[in-house]
Amino acid sequence: MILPKLSRKVRIHLDRGCSYCEQGQYEKAVESLKRAIDLAPIDPEAYLFLGISYEQLGQRSKAIEAYQNALKISPDYPQAYYNLGLTYQNLGRYDEAIRCYEHAVRIKPDYALAYTNIGAIQIELDRYEKGIEACRKALDLQPNSVEALYNLASAYFHLADYPQAIEACNRLIKTDPEHPFAYKLLVAIGAKWSEKKPTISLG
Repeated sequence: MILPKLSRKVRIHLDRGCSYCEQGQYEKAVESLKRAIDLAPIDPEAYLFLGISYEQLGQRSKAIEAYQNALKISPDYPQAYYNLGLTYQNLGRYDEAIRCYEHAVRIKPDYALAYTNIGAIQIELDRYEKGIEACRKALDLQPNSVEALYNLASAYFHLADYPQAIEACNRLIKTDPEHPFAYKLLVAIGAKWSEKKPTISLG
């Protein structure tokens, strides 16, 4: 993506707004970014950080509008698609979120986080095979993704594929021994698997 040339005054407001956003000072970020946009409404990065700031402030309709404005200026902006997808996901608008993430990975095929979120949504919607496919793509790109490993183990658990679930869970524990849910999931998998095993009859 080629960013437009901006005046020094616009750049000062933009840099300040991005800095505020990264520091978690989202109200100040909105103020500075809106000043930058008022002076030069042609920079997709300003709209991206404005959207992130609105999302963090819980103003999701404004976040969506900001991301859409970024994409009007730069239709091949994968981060804007990703963050728009994240906002839709947080709103429970899952199919719209998936479409945004799919746009992001078409533009940026190594976007592991987008694949991870696709997997999480597919599993949430009980589409376990599709969730597994997305999680495995995420792990091909980012082998130590804790979220993708947990989601993968969970999907296999729901499909009653307990050996695969245990393998994914063990990888998760190896990657993050302090994971808050890994051991609970592993115990649940073991319990279900023991129920499935045939018992020996002595009579």
